[in-house]
Amino acid sequence: MHVAPWARWAWCLVLSLLVTACLVVWHVSLLWLARDTPWRLAAWLLVVLALVLVSRQLARRVTPTARSFLMRHAARIDTVGIVFIAFLLLLLLLFHMGFERAASDGRSYFVQVRSLVMDGDLDFANDEAEFGGHGAKQYAFGAPILWSPFFVAAHVWLSGLNLLGSDLRVDGYYFPYQRAIGLGTLLYGFVGLVLMYRVVRRYFSKGLACLSTLGLCGTSFLIWYLVVDNSMVHGVSMFATTLFLFLWHRARDVPTRVPWIWLGTAAGVMTMVRWQNAAFVGLPLADLLWTSYCARTGDRRARLRAGSEDLLRFTGAAFCAFVPQLLFWKAVYGSWVYLPVREHAFQPTWLPPYMIDVLFSSNRGLLSWTPVITAALVGLVLFARDHWRVALVLGGGFLAQTWINGAVEIWWGGVGFGARRFANCALVFAVGLAGLLAAIQRRPLVAPAVTLCALLLFNTVFMLGYRGGTLPPTEGVTFASVMGELYDRVGNPFSLPVGAYVAWRYDVSLPIYDRLRGRTYNNLSIDVGAPGDERFLGHGWAAREQHPSFSFRWASNDTSTVLVPLKTNVDDYVLELEWGPFNATGLPSQTVQIEVNSIAVASLTLQPGMQVSHIDIPSTTLRPNLNQLRFRYGYAVSPQELGLSVDARRLAVQVVTIQLRRLLDP
Repeated sequence: MHVAPWARWAWCLVLSLLVTACLVVWHVSLLWLARDTPWRLAAWLLVVLALVLVSRQLARRVTPTARSFLMRHAARIDTVGIVFIAFLLLLLLLFHMGFERAASDGRSYFVQVRSLVMDGDLDFANDEAEFGGHGAKQYAFGAPILWSPFFVAAHVWLSGLNLLGSDLRVDGYYFPYQRAIGLGTLLYGFVGLVLMYRVVRRYFSKGLACLSTLGLCGTSFLIWYLVVDNSMVHGVSMFATTLFLFLWHRARDVPTRVPWIWLGTAAGVMTMVRWQNAAFVGLPLADLLWTSYCARTGDRRARLRAGSEDLLRFTGAAFCAFVPQLLFWKAVYGSWVYLPVREHAFQPTWLPPYMIDVLFSSNRGLLSWTPVITAALVGLVLFARDHWRVALVLGGGFLAQTWINGAVEIWWGGVGFGARRFANCALVFAVGLAGLLAAIQRRPLVAPAVTLCALLLFNTVFMLGYRGGTLPPTEGVTFASVMGELYDRVGNPFSLPVGAYVAWRYDVSLPIYDRLRGRTYNNLSIDVGAPGDERFLGHGWAAREQHPSFSFRWASNDTSTVLVPLKTNVDDYVLELEWGPFNATGLPSQTVQIEVNSIAVASLTLQPGMQVSHIDIPSTTLRPNLNQLRFRYGYAVSPQELGLSVDARRLAVQVVTIQLRRLLDP
């Protein structure tokens, strides 16, 4: 095909216009122009998309042999590529509207990069005094290094504008610097999405891989940390971990030519971004070493020697990539190695006490806050039937992250949207989601069946509420009322597996686990009968009542239970109860046996009238997180049986307050 001269000139013109439009977008985003009129930025983003489409068409009009490097890549952009580019432009628009400033932990990371670039040191005292932050030295150093080019670009841009007559601050604190690292996170995260797509595409069609990758981003916390709270490192962590897993996955195809140095470098970088990312190294490394061993020829000793050399290359590259973190520790702590696990309250045990909460709690539980990941984990199991070793590596990495997060005292991650610490597992979830979508394609009745089951649950709860009188029979019923009825009966449906286990294990109702909201306590005071006490009370309690001086509930069965979430079980406690027995002529003295986690700790005889009892609770009977208090009463009798009133409730003890106080060593 003859190459028309105008095609090259048109290509150069369009490329120049495209670069200009991208610089305008950078300028508007960096200086947060048109913040009240985001449609202006949207117009420029549409111009960028249009120019990309035009450049692709022009590149395709040139014969393949005559195309330049950029032309070849432009001509190769397919429909999926256009979708990804459009998604990137959408992210830029959302970033423009959603990101305001470095916040939360992001302020400390920003202090690191600001001190590194502007001061040329790692003394954060002046930066934190000027800007804020809370102990920048305790955070990993990887993300600030990766952000540095964007920070420098912002400084150069602002300085250039000043040379042209502007009067902008160039002190490193001005909000464009903060937006620069936000743009860095966004672009790193987008590259991570592209790498995810390329891995998923290895097993599924282009359309399904694209849908699962971008769908996961849009339906999970990932998009929040790409466009809103992206001064935090989770978008960079997602990129760095995905890069390592991408290199591992690609190397499996040619096991005798594994790029060990590049793989080790990626491992060092992702560990430097967030230390818990190191848990992803073991299984991929073992998989590649075994694959390489099996693919080599020669005797066993020669193959083992080659494997040792590969491992040495990997380790050396990982160490070299991690050296900046070692230098950072030496500068700020005076030691070459210092993992601040104490500052982050990391307490590893064989079975961390918060592993279940990390997944199911209403306090930023991974599955309760992000239901799409439940679907992704189901899909990962389905994917494992055909690709068990890949699924084992990915699933093992996810379980390792769950174990690590469950061992952190602030396991919910503090202030933030969703279970952000699992951003490094994005590839795991993308592969799993694609596996589920593929299974649904093969079995088209699965999705309608699941939908019908959900509607069946909704209708059942609707009928039970109507029959029980909690939904009005003569008035309109709102959707919110029915959903409230559902919550009152089962709690968060996405926490139901654990809610059901807790209900069975601790003799409480289904919603209790969700009502606890993931909180744990050093000291707990329950004002029985007051709003909110239902978060802790299990079975065996009557409705709230009000005395002129206090609120209370009756224990209205032979036993009653209380669920107590404690931060730790290393100290003894004192249980204080303000209560009084149900008393009537002819009744014996009320006896109460108190058990903690099925271990008897006290047996009391209550005198008539209100009284305060104190019971020592040894630490050996307690567990970190959930604990059950069970009260067994000598009798529970109804006033109706005694001829005192028409009250048919079986009453045992009137309870006003339940307090559990931790006894700290002097």
